[in-house]
This record gives sequence, C-alpha cells and structure tokens, in this order.
Amino acid sequence: MKLILKTMFLILIIWVLDSCSKDTKINEPIVEIFSPENNQQYLLPDTIFVSFRVEHDEPIEYIRVSIDDKNMIPVSDQDFVYPSGKNYEGDIYLPLSALSEDNSFPPYYLHVVVSDLLQITHTYREISLLNKEMKYKGCFLISRSGINMLEINYFDNNYQLGLNTSISGDYSGSDISSKANMLYLITSLPDLARAINCTNGELIWSKDPQLPYPEFNSILVGNNIVYFSTAIGRIIGLTINEGVQIFTTPVLPDSIPNNMCSTANYLLSDLKSRNSDDKIWVSFYKNTGNKFLSFPTSYETVSMYGRKSNNIATIFCNKNSIGSIIQFNVEDNNIASQMELNNIEIHHTCEVDENNFLYSSDNMLFHFNMQNQSYVKITDADEIIIDIKFDDLDNRMFILHPNKVDIFSYPGFNKITTIESTNLLVGVELKFGF
Repeated sequence: MKLILKTMFLILIIWVLDSCSKDTKINEPIVEIFSPENNQQYLLPDTIFVSFRVEHDEPIEYIRVSIDDKNMIPVSDQDFVYPSGKNYEGDIYLPLSALSEDNSFPPYYLHVVVSDLLQITHTYREISLLNKEMKYKGCFLISRSGINMLEINYFDNNYQLGLNTSISGDYSGSDISSKANMLYLITSLPDLARAINCTNGELIWSKDPQLPYPEFNSILVGNNIVYFSTAIGRIIGLTINEGVQIFTTPVLPDSIPNNMCSTANYLLSDLKSRNSDDKIWVSFYKNTGNKFLSFPTSYETVSMYGRKSNNIATIFCNKNSIGSIIQFNVEDNNIASQMELNNIEIHHTCEVDENNFLYSSDNMLFHFNMQNQSYVKITDADEIIIDIKFDDLDNRMFILHPNKVDIFSYPGFNKITTIESTNLLVGVELKFGF
C-alpha cells in the first residue's frame, strides 16, 4: 500500500512540474493603423491625425500613442486611451511643433503601445517629418515712452504697424523665441523678467529676481529654455512657454554674471567681482548647471556668441577703450586666437553666422571675418548706433538709432527702408515664423 501511495505521489509531482514547465501562450493584440499612411510626409508645425483599431482576446489595460524619433524618444505628447473591454477603435490628434536642430534624429515613427497586464506590445509605422521653411515675419521696436514706461510696436514684413502695447519698467534687455512665439523682456523699476505673446501682446508669465540682489542682468533664449543672469550671482533657466524654472547654476556670492552664450556642451558667462575690479569668464555644464572652469581676464566683455557644433565662443570685449575680438576654447579653457582693433572701442555687436559678425563704435559700423582675422568699416551712419540685428533668412541688417531703425541689404548695404519712432528707441527684436 505504501509503495502504491509513493508511486502515486511521485506521478503527481511529475505532473505538476510538467504543467509548470509549459508556457501559457498569450496571443498578441492585432493593431490596424488607418492613418497616417506608411512614410506619409508632414511639414511642421502640424497636427498628426491618427486613426487605428485594436483587437485582442484579453482585456486592454491601456493604449499609448506617440510620435518617436529613431532612439524611441517621443517628439510629441504621449496620448493614453483606457478601453473598457478587449477592443478599441478611435482617432487621436498629436500636435507637433517644428523640430529642433539640436534634437532632430530621423527616421520618425508612429508608436502604438498596447498593455493587457500580462504583456506590452509595440507597433510602429514610419513617417517623414520636415520643418516648413522659416520666414521673416516682422520686428518689434522697443522704446522709452515715459518715466519707467516702455512701448512695444510690432511692424510686419511690409513694415506696417500692427501690435502696439505698453509695459512698466526701464529697459534692461530683450530676446525673442519664434518657436514659442514669445518676446522676453527684463526691466528695472520694477525688476522683472516677462514673457509677452508676440501675436496679441498679452503677458504670459513673469519672474521676480531673488533677494538680496533683486536684479536681472541679461537674457539668452535657447532651444526650449530662456536663461537669465541675476545679480544674486547665479544663472537660472526657465521653460520658454510656461516660465517654469528647470535650470540653475550655483550661487557665486562674490561674483555677478552678465553676458552669456551657449556652446555645444557649456554655458559661458562673464562675471565681475562684487567687491573689486576682478573679472572672470566662467563655464557651466548645460545639462546640470554645475561649474566647469573659470578663466581670469582683464577685459570688459561686450557680448558672447557660442557655436552649436563645438565648444568655441567668440567674445567681443574692450580694455582701456580698445576693442578686441577673441576666439575662446571653452573645453580647453584658453584663448585660441585674438585680434586687437586699431583704436576702436566696441559698443554693439551682432552675429551674421559663425564666421562673420557686425559691430559698431559710436556711429561707425564694421564687418569682422573670423576665419581671415580681418575687419573693415562698412559705413559711417548719420547717428549713433544703439543696437544691431541681422535677418539671416533675407540677408538684411537692422541698424537701430535713437529715433529710427534703418534696414539695409547684406552684403551690398543698399538701404531698403527706414522706420521712424517718436520715442527714444532702446531695442529691436526680429520675429520669424512658418
């Protein structure tokens, strides 16, 4: 009897082990995509219409839909659907903004993810994404309209006045993001950073500086971030659309950052000592904000321009009222090349491209070629120059004077038009769009 029981028990164990060793077969869901078509092309910004059906023999936990790049990183929002049963058929709209030059990794895919609690399956369809051709849309002229008051006028691509709005404060700096359709201003009295909608002139968000030195010194728009150097001794970065702080450098209590530029990996700024005449160029990691290196200098920095493809910066500066143009290697923390100007003090600058620049001294306008290490005077203007901007799409120079902006072709320097102002002009920003 005992032998029979032992035999039956052994058979039972073998049967259980055999059952456990067999995998339960789970059928994958059937995903049928009606739209977009395979390799369908979209010109961005645009909205991707997605129509699809999922059939399954298990209850569906969720469906996730997105547009991904070749690294499977979403370039759109991820849209979630939570069906109540085993099947689903529906439509989804995925808005897509223009692709960033820094984060563009084709090919792109419609990515449909289906989860049924037991497994997650992925379905892909390749599509083509291209940016629409960027065009010059107009310019904003910023002027001083009264005591602690600024007026903002927008002139379209036919130089006709459109938007007109006023804000409080004295002008400290400005920049613009065509991607976010936002004009950014920093002011004193009150000390504020503001983001203004380029279409209707409405205030979208504002940012107060931090005590005990509540001042903004300069502004720099990046891809999806706008940087502000602050008198407290640090640089902060906010999202271009919502103004949410996502970046900060350490507070350097004895130094004040001013001008900034962005290279491939670093953020570079010139800092002045709070208690002496000492000056340094300091680099920070763009991904963390941590300090990288510092470089003592005796120059008064006017402006900085970083290259996107490497870690080289072009720095315009003065010493004893004599201008110098320096090519600075941020990675190696040294001066790669330097040209001292002949009794010329640099006042305002503008980048044409990574190799060509414009700069002014009083009413004189110059062109500088980095590769040839050469400069030439373009013209003597009839008034002092207070700002320069360059339209790199239509090759035009915007030369700002106290009560007008002269627009010239480049490189021919033929005058296109003049926009007059009854107020004292303090800044100009160019708007581009699709």
